[in-house]
Amino acid sequence: MGKENTMRFGWIGMVVILVIGMGVKTAEADEPTRLEEVIVTASKAKTPAKRVTRSVSVIPSEELSVVQGGFAMQALSDVPETLVRRSGSIGRTTAVVVRGASAPQIHVTLDGAHVASPTLGSFDFNHFTPDNLERIEVLRGPGSVLYGSDAMGGVIHLITRRGEGPMKYSYTQEVGQQNTFREVAALKGAVGKWHLSGSASRMDSSGLSQNDDYQNLTLSTRVGYDLSDKTTLDLSVRHLFAIVGIDDGAFRPDPNRKDKERDTFVTGKLETETAPWWSQLFRLSTSLGNLIDSDPSNGGTEADTLSKLGTERYGAEWMNRFTPVKWDTVTLGVEFEDREADRRTAGADQNFSKAQTTQAGYLQNEWRPIDPLTLVAGLRLFRESSFGAGQVADASIAYFIAPWNLKLRGGWGQGFRAPSLNELFFPNFGNPTLAAEKSMTFEGGMDQVLFDGKVGWSGSLFRTDYKDLIQIVRISSTSSEPQNVGRSRIDGVEGDLEFKPWKPWTLTGSYTHLEANERPSGEELLRIPKNTVGLRVGFAPSPRWDLGLKGLLVSSREESTGTNSRNKTKGYLKFDLLGQYRFTSWIKAYLRIENLTDRHYSEVLGFPANDFLATVGVTVER
Repeated sequence: MGKENTMRFGWIGMVVILVIGMGVKTAEADEPTRLEEVIVTASKAKTPAKRVTRSVSVIPSEELSVVQGGFAMQALSDVPETLVRRSGSIGRTTAVVVRGASAPQIHVTLDGAHVASPTLGSFDFNHFTPDNLERIEVLRGPGSVLYGSDAMGGVIHLITRRGEGPMKYSYTQEVGQQNTFREVAALKGAVGKWHLSGSASRMDSSGLSQNDDYQNLTLSTRVGYDLSDKTTLDLSVRHLFAIVGIDDGAFRPDPNRKDKERDTFVTGKLETETAPWWSQLFRLSTSLGNLIDSDPSNGGTEADTLSKLGTERYGAEWMNRFTPVKWDTVTLGVEFEDREADRRTAGADQNFSKAQTTQAGYLQNEWRPIDPLTLVAGLRLFRESSFGAGQVADASIAYFIAPWNLKLRGGWGQGFRAPSLNELFFPNFGNPTLAAEKSMTFEGGMDQVLFDGKVGWSGSLFRTDYKDLIQIVRISSTSSEPQNVGRSRIDGVEGDLEFKPWKPWTLTGSYTHLEANERPSGEELLRIPKNTVGLRVGFAPSPRWDLGLKGLLVSSREESTGTNSRNKTKGYLKFDLLGQYRFTSWIKAYLRIENLTDRHYSEVLGFPANDFLATVGVTVER
């Protein structure tokens, strides 16, 4: 038996000995159910879940704790029809797909501010940790009326923790295979009219193979001051610095190429209640990125290469909410955004410095003519410097049947995606005549909680048609460019179930089926599986012990190689084990095993995922 197998079975033996009987904490009978939650993302304001007309999932802070692992994407993988694809080992490119919509078609916000890359048009979760996050909300379906570009398939809202109550401190130390070490120091609390939260974390790992070394330093804080009981100032800042070894592409390993990335996100906002029927929000935000790609020569005639990319995004928003009568709420806002990029390489013909701007106004009306019924309609007008003016609209409905604790919902919505700076201006590639991608979605669904919270379920049916999709088209024997030539349709059904048969046990599961095809050819969309199944089993016989077993089944999907031919990538089934033991009220130890069965698989063709990977940690809270 080899060294790795010996170590693997040693870890499993330790699990059996130490954490038999541990379980994911089961909610007490008087804890709030999913229809009593408060949702922010669907309407940009706190709204009871039973009035929300859209399909939204919430990942609370307890599921974002260190027992989930070092990256936010590990928690997102538990959300129905939210597929995470990482190109190999830790720190590599990580895309989050919602309802089959690609990463550039998903709008990601941090504390309400848009954070996608101006050059790529999408947000890469490869370095984003859950440190100091209060919750993540995932809106599935179009959100372009309130959020603008990219929100064709959904919105992922990352919300930084607000400090409340007495000041508390915590420190976490992790150690795991692949020479992985992680440290997290955090604090949160309130003093008088001030509220504060903050964290500092460091991660180091040798990765899966040669040149997979990884480093990550993340600093996060949120500080606020209550000017009065109706007016609050708030500032959140997150800074990360990461170094990761990368390949030259799938099937093309490189022994010495590295990326160094720095990102800073700053959001300031003022919230005030001007009158009992009128509240306002002013938000200013900026995100600054700096990426250095260094690839020294591997020998021979190959030359050293070095490129530097700087990106900037500035945003401003003024939102007003009017409630002239208790059954009618009007949301009216204006936004401005500026996106800039500057690229410098050794080859002058590859340099560019460009910018684009957006001005927009939006209006949404939420009408509740009778208590169980909620009607929502919205319109957004916008002007993009790259292609001109446009508009999108949506409408949705929810009806809550109290005796059955059942919510019926349905909706229609338009979406759009502005082309990225790379698609518009990248030297010898960009196409400045590109128009926006467009979409139209119809959906319907139900949510219900039964037997005093012991059973909860939800289900949705939807259809999304995309047109003017931006695809790479060969225009000569030696060059290609992006053009608005693509069309596709995605039909889907999604459902999830939570079952608490008795107090120590919690069972949750989800299933998604997608028919995602190009039109009119009917070919499958690349990297979109037809079937995805999620499963989680928890057992909690006492307040000290927790254990959770998570499973994810992803069916086969089509991929494209460098020769543009199509290949089927095998499906996979993986299990993760999460467990913790609380010694006292202020100290706990935990164990996490990823890919428990040591399955060999790839989330992206050509980039093998991690094999069996075990991590142990200790958290001290005071």
